[in-house]
Amino acid sequence: MTKHARVALLFSGGIESCLLLHLAEPWRNAVTIYTVRTGAEFPHMVSFVDRKLDGWDHRVITSDLGASFGTLGLPASVVPIEHVPDATAMINIEERSPRIAPWPLCCLRNRWLPGCEAMVSDGITAAIHGQRAGDYPKNAPAPLEYPGLDLVAPLWTATRAEVKSAVTELGIELPEHYATYPSSLDCSVCPSSLTKQRRAWMAQTYPDILTVAEGLHAEVSQAVISALDGDNTKNGYAAR
Repeated sequence: MTKHARVALLFSGGIESCLLLHLAEPWRNAVTIYTVRTGAEFPHMVSFVDRKLDGWDHRVITSDLGASFGTLGLPASVVPIEHVPDATAMINIEERSPRIAPWPLCCLRNRWLPGCEAMVSDGITAAIHGQRAGDYPKNAPAPLEYPGLDLVAPLWTATRAEVKSAVTELGIELPEHYATYPSSLDCSVCPSSLTKQRRAWMAQTYPDILTVAEGLHAEVSQAVISALDGDNTKNGYAAR
């Protein structure tokens, strides 16, 4: 804290950021909380975050996920090149709708970068975040970086089990869904996040939002199937 006049803490309402918010309490007067909203949050998460940040110096940064779906594309784990503008331009084939993007790129553009850009614009030079090395599949992932910010990840070497244990021991409140669906929710309509467990939870809790997410998922699935069948390619050849 002596190196920086003020420090930011990125808060999503997930288990790691709830632990960090609790641990930052002794330095409340020197910390500004930043939370990014894409316009697709679950209602109970908006209420939870607002309540937890009451009394903290904080900023709510907004992005437009709906607009991003149109310009960047729907997030997916499998991306047909016919649905990626840069790829279609490079190999001179017709771009097909809907646009589709790798889900990490969607998260980067709509959640991570808006928060970092806002902090730098506000003169913040250091930010604490809850990413862990275990969040990534590689054995030795590199810590996150952003120009102009010292990014600090206190939980980088911690396991999810260790985080859960600390939260329990300290009596830290978590969002209500952790009792039945112990995972970060992020954007409610993300078609790339529809696991069986998430579908089951949403069917019981937010059936209307699930309908929207399933519709987006169906669009992506149909695009992938069409590409594999050769329906989208320039010469009618199947994917290879």
